[in-house]
Amino acid sequence: MRSASLSISIFITDGVATLRFDHLRTGPPRFDGSLPALLEPIVDRLAAMPSVRVAVLKSSHPDGFCHGWHPAALNSLSNETEAARLALHGQHVLQKLHDAPFDSIAVLTGPCLGPGFDLALACTGRLAIAGPDSWLGFGPHATGWGGATRLKRRLPESLTAREAHRTGIVERIACARRERIALRSFLDEIERTPLRRFRRDLEIGLADERRNFLRAFRSGWPGLAADDMDPETSVRPLRSVGLVGTPKHFGLLAVEWAMRGVDVAWIGPVKPSFRKALARGRGTPLELDKAAARVRISDDAGEVLGCELVLLDDLASAMAMMLERELPPRAILAVPTDDVERLVPLAAKPDRIVGYDRATGTLLPHSESSDKAVSQVRHWLGRIGAPCTLGAIEVGTPHPSKAPKRATILPA
Repeated sequence: MRSASLSISIFITDGVATLRFDHLRTGPPRFDGSLPALLEPIVDRLAAMPSVRVAVLKSSHPDGFCHGWHPAALNSLSNETEAARLALHGQHVLQKLHDAPFDSIAVLTGPCLGPGFDLALACTGRLAIAGPDSWLGFGPHATGWGGATRLKRRLPESLTAREAHRTGIVERIACARRERIALRSFLDEIERTPLRRFRRDLEIGLADERRNFLRAFRSGWPGLAADDMDPETSVRPLRSVGLVGTPKHFGLLAVEWAMRGVDVAWIGPVKPSFRKALARGRGTPLELDKAAARVRISDDAGEVLGCELVLLDDLASAMAMMLERELPPRAILAVPTDDVERLVPLAAKPDRIVGYDRATGTLLPHSESSDKAVSQVRHWLGRIGAPCTLGAIEVGTPHPSKAPKRATILPA
């Protein structure tokens, strides 16, 4: 079964039906209104097959299970009738999945947000794969598909995989290398003892969720960034980053990048702390020790000269010109926006300079910034939970007095 944005492949072996979600759009995996229409006939087909005992739902996308609603899907809703129909249809199909005669397991890799979290909660069991990008929650937009009603509470923020396991939202948890073993063990346990289904009246809660979905529609989907609709371009993975300065913001960035295997050179006073990451279950003590070893603290600016991306704060702007001339040709220099006007006319590679306002999470390319450099910086920051609002600044004009809303960095 497939639509223009999503394909669901089915594989049945020994009573286990695997439903693989293949996202056809570029960029991170997101669901849209096509999911209920694709999933309903599959659930009906499997329900009519007595040999199917368990359905396993998993994503084939390397970036995770679901990053939330696709912005184009929400913005394409032209009136309240369409929005109400989308919420009602989604609730109907997910309830049908929950009530099916077979058990269902959602294998959650990476982020599981918004409608993806609704889908996971409609399954009778969940296996979460723990990692630095494993976040579970409803996201900033009302989903309307019944997840909050089944969970019986609204999460104030996204949870890590281990936090979700501690609170009982997911039944099993494993690291990436033990995913297959953990899934096989879960299936064997279900073979002995089928999972318990919750039998209770959900109508009042589902009606409230539909109303919340319509309120979000009327208010223009708060939290939905316009630049989320820009297609992702092909970018190379980030292997090394240099941070020059002292702000606490750089400590958060260092932790997030190090946990993802990026080497970090920080020209600053202290090594960032991984204590909060450990407390939230972002990794095991051994994994976080390895991440901490990737962060080098130095007072020698030469440590960052081999990095692919270098970020400077206001206090380090005097080094910007020296670094710009010494960095490799493909390296990108992100400087405080106030310094762009001064640096660009003197730069040897002005196309590799972008303005970055760390206080507002705003990326401000100037007229000579290359589109590829801008796309790379946005992608690299977005992968660690620090999406950039994209602005613009012209060399020779004053810094904008109003900045977009501050972007949120996922806490370490």
